[in-house]
Amino acid sequence: MKFLVYFLIAALGFSNLPSGALDMDIQYPIEKQIVELQDTINMIASENTNEEEKILDAEKVFIEIDTDSPYWEKVIIYGKHEIDINVKNGKQGLVMEFPKNFIVNGERSFKDEVNGTTILDLEVTNIDNHQYLFLQHKADMPVRIYKDSLEPNIIHIAIAKTLNPYPFKVILDPGHGGFDSGASHFGVHEKDIVLDIALRMEHKLKDLGIDAIYSRRTDKFVELHDRANMSNKINPDAFISIHINAAPIESPRGIATFLYTPNGFQKKEREELARAIQDSLIEEFPDWKDWGILREGFYVIKYTKNPSVLVEFGFLSNPEDRAMLVKVDVRERAAKAIAKGIDIFLKNNNDG
Repeated sequence: MKFLVYFLIAALGFSNLPSGALDMDIQYPIEKQIVELQDTINMIASENTNEEEKILDAEKVFIEIDTDSPYWEKVIIYGKHEIDINVKNGKQGLVMEFPKNFIVNGERSFKDEVNGTTILDLEVTNIDNHQYLFLQHKADMPVRIYKDSLEPNIIHIAIAKTLNPYPFKVILDPGHGGFDSGASHFGVHEKDIVLDIALRMEHKLKDLGIDAIYSRRTDKFVELHDRANMSNKINPDAFISIHINAAPIESPRGIATFLYTPNGFQKKEREELARAIQDSLIEEFPDWKDWGILREGFYVIKYTKNPSVLVEFGFLSNPEDRAMLVKVDVRERAAKAIAKGIDIFLKNNNDG
């Protein structure tokens, strides 16, 4: 397949590459004809390339293969700077366009590194003034391509190991939105902080086999009953509402996780979910006050039928917490900690 793809890129340009070129079976007969053009393709690929650029600099390989996850094979590209993701997808594989020599100097095959995985072939080659990553995978496997949420110069390519890489699903509910800013202090709005944390959680959860569904992905207002109804309709394994606290005075600060168990309803599950998330957050932020597990009949956890909790991560009304909440790395760590807590709860409650 890759020889045809390279030939079409050289002949038509990447933007005109037909998606069908990445849909064919690896035994597709035209491949035999295209193989005969390999010398010509290699000549095109190396045009205007100096001899020294053809020699791979072992220190300039900005790619990593990660097969440790039970759900995904990962190809991680460590870019020297952030670039737009430019990709063509098909049923059998994908090809990505980069600046010339962005990943390696010249060309390199990673076929040995991906041997025995759902990735059947992985190669980097230069054609004209660009570098292309060609990846062939088993047919119809789910694929995710995304920038790292903390270092956007890093690009992740995740190829599922099975057709269903999500044994679990959760709903993430960033509080407020739109005209409802939630808590607001000195130009910092709760709605923006919680949305940022929630969006950072998506691929952290998906890497763990947990599909993430959102009550909102943008700055829009969603009624409380619509959030609860959405959860009840989808029937997730857990519902997590994310908020930032506030108080009439500046002194209160810290982290709390709320639950609601009317007449003991889902008491064990909701307590375990709350405890897993709260403990994970306090482990990550040991200097923050630990308010522990609290009980309150907030609408979205009162009217959801699945294990549900509401996280209050810090106080916007407190100068110290607020100074932390506006930091990208703090929100990244919060996203990682909440995702870790969710994962602990789901794995501990689904042994059988």
